[in-house]
Amino acid sequence: MRYYLLGVLAAATTSAAQAQISAGTVLLGGSLGYRQQLTKVAATGFLPAYEDRLRQITVSPTAGYFVANNLVVGVQMNWQQETRNYPAIIPVVINPGPGQPTATVLYGENTTRWMQLGPFVRYYQFIGDKAAFYGHAGAGYSAATYKDKPPVYFGNSDAKNSGFYGQLSPGFVYFPTHFFALEVGLRGLSYQRLSYSGDDYTGEKPTSSAFDMGFRLRDLRLGASFYLGRGYSL
Repeated sequence: MRYYLLGVLAAATTSAAQAQISAGTVLLGGSLGYRQQLTKVAATGFLPAYEDRLRQITVSPTAGYFVANNLVVGVQMNWQQETRNYPAIIPVVINPGPGQPTATVLYGENTTRWMQLGPFVRYYQFIGDKAAFYGHAGAGYSAATYKDKPPVYFGNSDAKNSGFYGQLSPGFVYFPTHFFALEVGLRGLSYQRLSYSGDDYTGEKPTSSAFDMGFRLRDLRLGASFYLGRGYSL
């Protein structure tokens, strides 16, 4: 019994030693997120049926270097595009005389693009030989452009913003091989502060700040990473 317990302890110790990412490993990878939302409203009274459609895609390439076991420091870029087709209800009088007016629906489109670039730090906590949770923290430069194409009768509008961001997010990683991993992460906590930077704006530049939490199913990010030069622990 004593030798059996010693064997189990030795196996557990060896497993814990192997369940790490050694210093000197190079991380190359990224994640991808997609979201689509469609809201339909039925016709009521003189209002016709209409819908509101939202599409969002996020791409986040990552590169880093492990400065210690399970601790990586690197650079990450987040790029996101969000497109919304929104309705504009236009009243139309069918007859000039008495009677209930009707309406028609015209659709506009606005597109917002975000780009974030900055350093990050990530720490892995293994729960076996092939799986680990990690915490990810990053900050850096943020920029956004906004283009609105409303229905006819209205003019287009453009805007530009720039500033900084901060992010704290959790994730889970699985290693089907020693040097390759699949990742699932959440958008987590984020903060962003932007100021208007359009050249055609002559007044005092307005600023905006936003704190956001993303822990829902639609905030999932799927990714894959290579761990180049990852050694085997003895």
